[in-house]
Amino acid sequence: MSDLRNWLEMHNLGALTDLLTENEVDLEILPELGDSDLANIGLALGPRKKLLKVIRTLVIFSKSFFDFLFCHLSFPDFSAADSIN
Repeated sequence: MSDLRNWLEMHNLGALTDLLTENEVDLEILPELGDSDLANIGLALGPRKKLLKVIRTLVIFSKSFFDFLFCHLSFPDFSAADSIN
């Protein structure tokens, strides 16, 4: 089972899997899709709005997660290495 199918089913949107895979949409490209993209591939208004809502949540969560990691990770201090030369 594909990651896209799993993700869609997790959000009760599994019925959209075939349409999205037929149009070569995967989880990498999904966050870049807009309303007009989804309309162009034939997605009806209701499912389109539901999918866009879930995509926004995914994008917000991903950004928050990476912001959290960036703020809480330790990075090596390379400034000491510069002073050796």
